[in-house]
Amino acid sequence: NNTSGAVVVYVDGILRGSGSGATGSRTFPANLRIGGIQAGGGFLNGTLDDVRLYDRVLTVGEIAGLIAPPAAPTNLVATIGDASVALSWSASANAPSYYVKRSLTSGSGYTTVATNASLSFTNTGLANGTLYYFVVSATNSFGESTNSTPVSARPTSSAPVAMNTANAAGQLQISWPADHTGWQLQSQSNTLATGLGTNWVNLPASMQTNQMSVPLNATNSAVFFRLVRPY
Repeated sequence: NNTSGAVVVYVDGILRGSGSGATGSRTFPANLRIGGIQAGGGFLNGTLDDVRLYDRVLTVGEIAGLIAPPAAPTNLVATIGDASVALSWSASANAPSYYVKRSLTSGSGYTTVATNASLSFTNTGLANGTLYYFVVSATNSFGESTNSTPVSARPTSSAPVAMNTANAAGQLQISWPADHTGWQLQSQSNTLATGLGTNWVNLPASMQTNQMSVPLNATNSAVFFRLVRPY
């Protein structure tokens, strides 16, 4: 540090010593000799793997990032919206930026959709009703981490929707638009005199599709169905 005169030595990213040196600015010659005396001779008996010059003092995290890639981000969370998915994750040590990746297949085919310096990103312009898979990797000057544990999310339309029904071979077929896949189909059985109540029951697996078939039961005086928005 030519401003304060402090000199520090790191080995493999670990501080090994410190002291004091000259202060003031430095002017490098047109041809800077690395590994030897500038006037010639006194060459280093060894191999220089990497040489970098900076116009500022590096932070401890930046120094650590010179010798190893960061760890993969953790706690990746996806929150669905209308044609969008909001992502957030925990910070990786010594990682100044992150790659956000997306795929239509779990575990493969990921492409980078954003390079992000913060710990959150909202992917917009997605197709409602489509299931997406997301991962995040961390990067520093040394390289890129492995991918985080993947998460899946299915954006869905927030607009009110009507259900279609049909009677087929003793089954009540209920369907709704594909861009509303992800809505929860619920039912309840009441008498007509009782009407709508609060005892709604979720139909299993209805959030993964846009059509369901349920058996018609003559013992029920009335069955009510509704779709519930997931957010």
